[in-house]
Amino acid sequence: MMEKLPDSILGNFGFDFLDAPCPAKGKFNVESIYDPTYYEWYQVNEECVAYIEDYMIKHGPCNGLLSFSEGNACICNSSTAKTGAAFTKVPKIKNLIIISVFALRELKSGPPKILANVYSVPIDYPSIHVIGRGCLYHGYEIKGFY
Repeated sequence: MMEKLPDSILGNFGFDFLDAPCPAKGKFNVESIYDPTYYEWYQVNEECVAYIEDYMIKHGPCNGLLSFSEGNACICNSSTAKTGAAFTKVPKIKNLIIISVFALRELKSGPPKILANVYSVPIDYPSIHVIGRGCLYHGYEIKGFY
């Protein structure tokens, strides 16, 4: 994904890429491209957010977050910091880049605790939301959340 961004953008930023902390389960469509072991973010729990926050503490300061697909579930709406659910040990996030938006699906047991109020507070800092024509949410009105 990153190679699709122009040098005028990439040249102004330094990126750290974290492997997800949760071993992935099931069959993957990337097996012909990448060697295993595979990891995934979508466990949506306090441990995943703590993993990101700990990295930011050790390697920061971090001025923003970039997330793609399942990683969005952990960081895309850092309003969880405002509600005291996450990102309370690091300075306020200043920038956010979201690639491939996600929507919180209702789970039989309800939303994970950390995401219970994820849409309750609008994002009030600069953000970029990349939504392509093929995206499941293309055409939906999402600006009310941001």
